Amino acid sequence: MNEIDLVFPVGTTKLMLTRQQLLVWVVIQDSFEILHSSLLFTNAFPDGVLTIELIKDALVCSAQNHSPGALTIYW
Repeated sequence: MNEIDLVFPVGTTKLMLTRQQLLVWVVIQDSFEILHSSLLFTNAFPDGVLTIELIKDALVCSAQNHSPGALTIYW
């Protein structure tokens, strides 16, 4: 298993943050703060499309902040 592979509990499609590798866990955890800032300063009530964009941008920004180890997460 690669350190950036997502880990799913057996028999479910739910993604649990506590079961992830450390690098993935840190990137996701840090993206929460970035997303929180986006919601506060950009748009507090985004529609569905903008919500997905804000989440994607937060994850990419967090992965870039943790490079070079997390470079393959957003490629």
